[in-house]
Amino acid sequence: MVWRSRAHGLTLVELLVMLVVVGVIVAITIPGGKAVRDRGRDARSASDLRQHVAAMQSYAGDWDEAWPFLTDPGVNQTRIEAEGVAVDVRFFDIYLSWPIGLAGEGYTPLGSGSLFSPWSSGGSVWETTYYYSSTCITDPDYWRYGLREEGRAQWNAQRVYGVAMPERKGVLIDEAGRQARRSLIGRADGGAGRVDEGSLTEPYREGDRAPDETHETSGGSVRGLVVRHTVDGLDGQDVRATR
Repeated sequence: MVWRSRAHGLTLVELLVMLVVVGVIVAITIPGGKAVRDRGRDARSASDLRQHVAAMQSYAGDWDEAWPFLTDPGVNQTRIEAEGVAVDVRFFDIYLSWPIGLAGEGYTPLGSGSLFSPWSSGGSVWETTYYYSSTCITDPDYWRYGLREEGRAQWNAQRVYGVAMPERKGVLIDEAGRQARRSLIGRADGGAGRVDEGSLTEPYREGDRAPDETHETSGGSVRGLVVRHTVDGLDGQDVRATR
């Protein structure tokens, strides 16, 4: 007689237990993996922001202590170019095009887009999410309610030493990180790091466009954005003081 062992499949109870165990493992590991990735992006963004602010400070050292002033307020568009890239930029749109302007002046290489955003896979510099503050190219009164003038008389280079609270004033912000509720700021004092949303001050509500200008003539935004549009300009602060 030949004895045959009877193959046993999983019972319904065993299958359900297995599914529960797998579900628990997935629930534990996925959030942990996301947290690790977020910390990695934060660290990379902070490192990038520190490098870019340092490049801007180097520029200031050569240009009478002025923050990068790369577009001409006397014309509607300024041609900036570097490493075979040339674009015509409206005055306030330098918030996005500053990497080309700085590279054209020899202060930072364009390289790949990954240097300008930890949230991208690299490629074009136009993928940058590090936005330059318009307060660095306009007078503080431009950012005070009731004192903003028509015309372009308040569109002027601002000095590094003119920042009232460099440890609380942003020069660059990782906008993609902020949209993911992870605000990372490159500060005027050269530092960089993540800032809790509740610690950020409210921006100037009308954005950076003058009352008599249009998007076609000056670019920019009519909606106030953190760091880019700080109340009181370089006299103001983007990060509230902690008590």
